[in-house]
Amino acid sequence: MKVATKILVAIPILLLSAYIGASMIVTFPIPRGNKVSTEHYTYYKNFIGIYYISVKHSLALFSHGTWGYLRDADQATFEVLDDCWAKDATHVWHRDMAVYNVDVPSFHVNASGLAVDKNHAYVIDYQGFTPIVHPSTSGIDAATAEYFMRRDNILERKWIRDKDFVYLEDVRLDVDRATFRRLGNWMIDKDFVYGTTYNNDAKKWELCRIDSIQTPIKVMRSYLINGRNVIYGNKVIIQDVAVTDFEHTAPEECRINGTLYSSGKPKPQTRE
Repeated sequence: MKVATKILVAIPILLLSAYIGASMIVTFPIPRGNKVSTEHYTYYKNFIGIYYISVKHSLALFSHGTWGYLRDADQATFEVLDDCWAKDATHVWHRDMAVYNVDVPSFHVNASGLAVDKNHAYVIDYQGFTPIVHPSTSGIDAATAEYFMRRDNILERKWIRDKDFVYLEDVRLDVDRATFRRLGNWMIDKDFVYGTTYNNDAKKWELCRIDSIQTPIKVMRSYLINGRNVIYGNKVIIQDVAVTDFEHTAPEECRINGTLYSSGKPKPQTRE
């Protein structure tokens, strides 16, 4: 009788332990599964379904990163398009969030890394650290749209161009599409030097025109020599003066024609 009682008590405990163990292994705090695609580290599958994970090593989730299951994903037709995009026969996901009103059959990630379908290019806005994906509202030509801007060899996804125009944060810009490019901290085309400013109300970056293009033009770390002008940030700090001597003295400091500048402003000379 005592043995039977012990068995009856042990069975529920074992079942509960097994349930808790399985839950911890599969759902919290670290998911377990097999890669859907050997070429990408972000999408996995297990007996519950398909999930997205933002870090290469799941133990990193204890300190940073996110993960989540894809709702209603069909494993039979599921395919990974790149590290952040996937689709099945009837759905498209960015990370683990469904994207709606998409032409699924034509949806793909093009050679530049931009998500498009036959009708739209898809742009990514952010609310804090949360990406919000939506079709472009600025008339970007989906067939020719591409990411093209890099900074320190990192792709800048807020910049898009198509066969006719350049766009920043899904806003069409009045620039020369053929010659527009990055130059250090600035952008240039055949006519002007540009900078960017952040609009706190709109929560977007905007392009601002700083100066007309002059020659020679040369990046000097955080300063730009533009012919007889010198630019720091989005301002011309020296105008119509031949730069005969330029020397960096600190990360944001330089000596121009004998005058010391700090963060774009003349630095008062200390008396000895």
